[in-house]
Amino acid sequence: MGTLFWIKRFLLVFCCTFLLIFLSAVLPRHREVWQASWESALWALLATVIFITNRLYRSSRGQACAICRDTVEESSIHPASEH
Repeated sequence: MGTLFWIKRFLLVFCCTFLLIFLSAVLPRHREVWQASWESALWALLATVIFITNRLYRSSRGQACAICRDTVEESSIHPASEH
């Protein structure tokens, strides 16, 4: 897993998190768009950094993520086969 993989993962997590936080701030509370976007970007950045740091740490230790199932090591060790 190279740098490009982690950049794509960062952008994916950031965009999804930003969208969820932004919509939850704007729709029910009728907040200003600029204020909601600023706060959403800040919280999305924080959440994304925590998520990516955790994934990098676990990946460096060789621990596979049961939910993500995207590590190269896992897919090469466990080939898909039906019994």
